[in-house]
Amino acid sequence: MSKSSAPKKVEELSYEEAMQELESIVASLEEGTQKLEEAIALFERG
Repeated sequence: MSKSSAPKKVEELSYEEAMQELESIVASLEEGTQKLEEAIALFERG
């Protein structure tokens, strides 16, 4: 079976998972390599 590629809802993440995802989002936004739409989606997720 294949895993779903959709991210978990924030409410379903453990504290550690949420912090790891937030750190990843911040690093990605700091790079500044995404398109505007992608950056906005990451910002909203974080």
